[in-house]
Amino acid sequence: MTRVLFVVGCLAACAASPFTAPPTGLPTSHGDREVFYGPRCIVIARSEHSAADLHDCVAQLADQVKEATGKEPRRGLVLAMEFDDPLPIEPLEAYATTMNELHARATGATNVRVPFERAKTSDGREVEIDEAVPMRIRSFAVPRDDETLSLPQILRDQAAFVAVLPTTDCLEEAADAVLEAGLTAEGISMWQRAMLAPFRGTLVDQLVQEFRKSCRATILAAYLPVGSVDEATIDRVCELAGVSPGLVHERPSTGPSREDVDAIGDAITHLRPVPHDRRLTSGPKGEGLVATTYAQLAFTHFVDVAPTPSEDLRKAAQEHHKHYSHVPLPAGIPDRAAAEALDAAIPRDVNARVLVVSADPEQRALLLAAHAYYLCDVDVPTAVQTAVELGAVSQMSAFAKALANSPRPIERPRSNQEPQPR
Repeated sequence: MTRVLFVVGCLAACAASPFTAPPTGLPTSHGDREVFYGPRCIVIARSEHSAADLHDCVAQLADQVKEATGKEPRRGLVLAMEFDDPLPIEPLEAYATTMNELHARATGATNVRVPFERAKTSDGREVEIDEAVPMRIRSFAVPRDDETLSLPQILRDQAAFVAVLPTTDCLEEAADAVLEAGLTAEGISMWQRAMLAPFRGTLVDQLVQEFRKSCRATILAAYLPVGSVDEATIDRVCELAGVSPGLVHERPSTGPSREDVDAIGDAITHLRPVPHDRRLTSGPKGEGLVATTYAQLAFTHFVDVAPTPSEDLRKAAQEHHKHYSHVPLPAGIPDRAAAEALDAAIPRDVNARVLVVSADPEQRALLLAAHAYYLCDVDVPTAVQTAVELGAVSQMSAFAKALANSPRPIERPRSNQEPQPR
């Protein structure tokens, strides 16, 4: 039986492969890489896994080009880049300059020189990361008649385009390296890293998705260089592919903008677990890209206690099948009524992950501390300490006095929360 399952598994794997035996007279290897022949592109790669990864990417876009133009595109030629592969041109600066120029020639796009600068944190400190890492996420089209990369001419002659593309594995390793370098440069503590651990995979995936947009744009620019089709056709292809037309005929993108990365990092590093209930997390009110980031994390519910609701967060939550509720927090020191209003918005499900958001960190911290005192059996000193840990500073004396003057009755309404050990 085991042997039968093994044979069936092998047959299924073979059936799933897009590659066929090479035609007579065509190479099966190039240097230390293999040559894989697929219906949509020929891939020069170190493994069939990497080759299939990029073939699938090209195949999807080729189908979209065909749908928009009505013409069957010829297959391309792709050089797959792994994270540990040496760059085809050394030194690094020469690789960047040369590949930008080749990409411009192949696509008709404007060649913008990319300056070599070390990445910096928001306060100007250098991010310690191998300068080759950002180049490994880059993708480039190459003129079919160019000899710089020494790719087999017999393959270039048959190709609709030639491109250097990073594999998904390469993008994942690069994204992880970028994230780690950023955390180190920002001085993120071990406690904060532990807080981020459940979200790390999601953050890496989001970076990979951004990096892959550049790869898809490069393929489209190689299929449809400037002047080959009208703008309406370009717009149609880009609409089908989910790629910005501006990205297709500009220089290859290096991934998300610095502003986007800073916005994500600022929001994530300000998340704080709530001491009296591990299901609750406190965070800044998210807008735009940050709201989308929140919705992709492990949270199941969002409770917005700001004076006005966040439409961006509401929409992002809806798109990712999460729950959003708006419970506006009254001005001043939160009382029992405010704590009970928050409690009513928090699900009883022990598996819920709730992000309580507001642009005002002090008021958000006081509300969660009041919730701990009035509904979760936390004493006054512990509630005050909770408020401090969550970001409250200026109103602590008034808050402590308000709690001390509001003793809890012996019989209290049942809280939605089950107190958790500190």
